Amino acid sequence: MTYQARKQQAIAAFNSLDVERSISAHLLPPVPTTHQEPTLAQGRYAKPFVFGALDGLATIFALVAGSVGADLAAGSLLAVGVGNLIAGALGMGIGEYVSSKADRDVALREEAREKWEVENNAEGEVYEMIQIYESKGLSRDDATVVARILSKYPKFWIEHMMLTEIGMLPADENESPFLSGLVMFVSFVMFGSVPLLSFYLLSFGEMRPFTIATLSSIVTLFVLGAIKSRFVSKPALAGGAVMVLQGGLCAFSAYCLGDLINSLLSS
Repeated sequence: MTYQARKQQAIAAFNSLDVERSISAHLLPPVPTTHQEPTLAQGRYAKPFVFGALDGLATIFALVAGSVGADLAAGSLLAVGVGNLIAGALGMGIGEYVSSKADRDVALREEAREKWEVENNAEGEVYEMIQIYESKGLSRDDATVVARILSKYPKFWIEHMMLTEIGMLPADENESPFLSGLVMFVSFVMFGSVPLLSFYLLSFGEMRPFTIATLSSIVTLFVLGAIKSRFVSKPALAGGAVMVLQGGLCAFSAYCLGDLINSLLSS
């Protein structure tokens, strides 16, 4: 039984408030010690991929709607759309890289500080953690026992202090800020292209291009919203519906504003 399978069992038990199922999930056979590469949906780059996709799709869908409302020429709409697509993707990708790198650098700095303190002032760190445990309700004796036992394992002790003292997870050695930014950039471009490509390339009978772009964007928003809901253990249907509502509201507002401005300028 893999860790993810055990986790899903435990989450399902919590969602249904099934105590027996929760007990069974925690009593499943031990997790194998061999490394298993996570899939995209569970990997470290899944979140930048999904959020980049959602932002790109919603942004460009709203831009297309606003351009149509303003009665912008098809060529101008394409130029503005592509320009905003690339600019938005660069902004999101660079922003993701900078923020991920900053988080990683801070985590590495704090981890190095904790390691230095453990190596040069071990008793001071133990005493500090005893005080923290006491502030959380442990007795002095129990806090001392816990601190003394955990301090025997330096790597775990350092990571535990980072989380308990400053609320920070240790840096992921396998995480790449550059790849996070690249994933964000690619997903923004890929899904932000949906309303543009469907507006210009798809045609079904009497359906107008904007109608096709709207339908394709709504379907894609729903799918991405459903995927996003997995990260917070929420129902997929509700997650998809919320993203459709959010994207639709943005596009509708942009369309109305574009139409209003165009009318005022034409009068």
